Amino acid sequence: MGVNLEEVFRKAEALRNKEATRKQQAEREIPIGLLDDHPMFGKGQPFRKPAQERIDQIAESIRRNGILNALLVRRMGERYQILAGHTRKAAAAKIGYKELPCVVMDVDDDEAENIFVTENLTQRPGLLPSEKAWAYRTKLEAMKRQGARTDLTLSQVATKSDTAAEIGKEQGESRDKVFRYIRLTYLNPLLLDLVDDGKLGLTIAVELSYLDELAQSMLADYLEEHPKKSVSKNIASQLRVLAASGTVTAWDIEQLFQEPEQQRAPRVLKLQLKPIRKFFPASASLEQMTAIITAALEKYYREEENNGNQ
Repeated sequence: MGVNLEEVFRKAEALRNKEATRKQQAEREIPIGLLDDHPMFGKGQPFRKPAQERIDQIAESIRRNGILNALLVRRMGERYQILAGHTRKAAAAKIGYKELPCVVMDVDDDEAENIFVTENLTQRPGLLPSEKAWAYRTKLEAMKRQGARTDLTLSQVATKSDTAAEIGKEQGESRDKVFRYIRLTYLNPLLLDLVDDGKLGLTIAVELSYLDELAQSMLADYLEEHPKKSVSKNIASQLRVLAASGTVTAWDIEQLFQEPEQQRAPRVLKLQLKPIRKFFPASASLEQMTAIITAALEKYYREEENNGNQ
């Protein structure tokens, strides 16, 4: 029986690739002066810089036990970019470390971004809602860009849906919860701060995220001027109804907060039947037309919400 040279070469190439990967991912000591932060680190989107107290705690742990987990980095010319381990680097530098154990990874920008976000989501305790929101959005966009290059058989909708579900599975949350967090990134910064401070619930914040920038800005200004006021689910719903029927004004916002909750009633939108009568059979009753219009509006807003999530 003859030797299949093509198979021999294939196996040899696979062995070389495996060995190269093993060597590439082996830990090595890298001077701390050659380690640069990832450009997204400490920018607030997705993650804020760790508190000094956290750095001090890790520094004390390193002093007692050494560095138990190597940093993840990628080579950038003659230097290295940290993908995971920024706080460990800061803590080690504080107590005088000159070199740090690192695993060098061969990844592109999107993969690097994905690793950076995933590691921080997994390792950082007490993440704020805004940090999770921007992390999920950043991760979703990075994974979508990767999918656009490698998974051309999936439809755009399927790719987005599957990606969100994958993120949720990694983080122990539902796909819908992932999308709700992502909606927070469309909030005015002052409103997002209220979410982080626990003064604005996630469900209400998501509802407010569908208001336009001007309406959100006016609402944020009102809440800043009236710190004892809070947005109820009823107010958030009415604001969205107002936004759908026209422009929300500062007067609208003030009235919603000044009226007693139990006396508030949504503004009634009166429709002229003549322009829309042509879309219905002559025999259609007012109740039937109302039911059809309601169903059409519900379908429209579901599609708008899905488009906003994606």
